[in-house]
Amino acid sequence: MDSGFDDVAVWRTIWEQGQHMLCRAKHIDRLVQYKTQSNEWQAGHLADAEWHLRAQGRVQTSMVVRLKGQRYEKRQGVTVQLSSCPIRVSYEPDVRRVGSAKGEAAKVTQAMWLLKVEVLDS
Repeated sequence: MDSGFDDVAVWRTIWEQGQHMLCRAKHIDRLVQYKTQSNEWQAGHLADAEWHLRAQGRVQTSMVVRLKGQRYEKRQGVTVQLSSCPIRVSYEPDVRRVGSAKGEAAKVTQAMWLLKVEVLDS
């Protein structure tokens, strides 16, 4: 999903169906938990979790992009760096549902992966 679906209520609906998803994050100020180097969970913003990303590998693909030093974008081969770290998102299951009162249900925590995809030299 694109970043327009970076919404916990949308995510909750998908998770409740037992499905998986991939979503481009728009709100890097979102509160999450991430693992520190000492392997402990710490609360913070999604932007803070980026400091704990670990390189997973590189892939090569072709895409329309303007690399450094180029005037115009064009379809060309690029190298993409993939980095990730585990995160957890907590949410209230009854938020924005008809007939639900805030605070009725306990928060639910969902384990996720934060994945950074960086096109090198762009």
